[in-house]
Amino acid sequence: MHRSTDTGSLVCVVVGGNAMKFTLKIWAVVLAGLAPLSQACAWGSEGHEMVGAIADELLVNTEAGRQVRTILGYNLSEAAKWADCIRSIKKEDDFELDHAPSGECKQFAPPAEQDRMENYVERNWSNCASRPPGGCHTEYHFADVDIRRDGYSRQFIGTGPTDIVVAINSAVLVLQGKPPLERISIKDRKEAILLIAHFVGDIHQPLHVGSVYLNEKGELVDPDALPKQAWALSKINRDYHTRGGNSLVFSSGQKLHGVWDSISWNHDKLAPFVARAKAVPPTQAQVDMLAALWASESVKLSRRAFDGLEFSDKGDDHKWRISASDPGAYKTKVDEIQKAQVAKAGARLAELLQQIWPE
Repeated sequence: MHRSTDTGSLVCVVVGGNAMKFTLKIWAVVLAGLAPLSQACAWGSEGHEMVGAIADELLVNTEAGRQVRTILGYNLSEAAKWADCIRSIKKEDDFELDHAPSGECKQFAPPAEQDRMENYVERNWSNCASRPPGGCHTEYHFADVDIRRDGYSRQFIGTGPTDIVVAINSAVLVLQGKPPLERISIKDRKEAILLIAHFVGDIHQPLHVGSVYLNEKGELVDPDALPKQAWALSKINRDYHTRGGNSLVFSSGQKLHGVWDSISWNHDKLAPFVARAKAVPPTQAQVDMLAALWASESVKLSRRAFDGLEFSDKGDDHKWRISASDPGAYKTKVDEIQKAQVAKAGARLAELLQQIWPE
């Protein structure tokens, strides 16, 4: 399940643990297992902001761009951070923010925006069977499909009625004037755009969709080969589930999921990413198929995230220690994939919205 970590103004989505932030200077230290790191968010707020900013550029002078701006009142670059900015809202606090959003979340400081955040979390807190401690809405950010599958399918372990594909499709339905799917509550078009702007970024982070399942010796287990019975599902979650890489830990304490969430490269210049996004070919599918196709891409891509890693036995803390056989090469691979996926996510966000509002 996702858990939340309060980092001040922006609260982060992670799978089963705390995400952590790197800078380029300490990457080698992390992979060598010499020092723990500070905390940050999925793609980082900078990454999600980049995805939204790329889409903003691609939607200039389009009907979709005009509709989005009218409905939101601000840009996608701001909207893309919303689904992480709600993390500090808890049931035990009566679903109330203890202070006005600031920093990366300052766009949502007006009272009406705060009310929207609180209302969304309350509506999406207990509307799932698993009842995760951070609320059911935390499950909307991910799936955990075994990397040996050919793609995403609801028949696979690690998917369900509140996974990221269902969440995106639910938001699409609301933009089409229809009710959302199954258990997810989305009250209006603005809320739908806020969610889509974030989840399209998440679905392009490989470890938000693909995962490995391991036994106590660090050997691969196929969760879909086990009986689809309650006892087996419980055993998978208890004994084999690596939670999108958050139960895979370098000796430094850095989680694999955090490695892929955290951007260490220079992200100040948007133009090269916009150019790269313009070269992304259309998905060539109707809008209700886009999320599943993108998730399938990420399942396949996630295999590269695990390639070059060595798994040790499961520890008493229910986590597996890992190491990279070539830390430098692994870091280069992460950077290259991240850059490509951020650009692709921006292109796909624009593509989805243009399918909703064509010219």
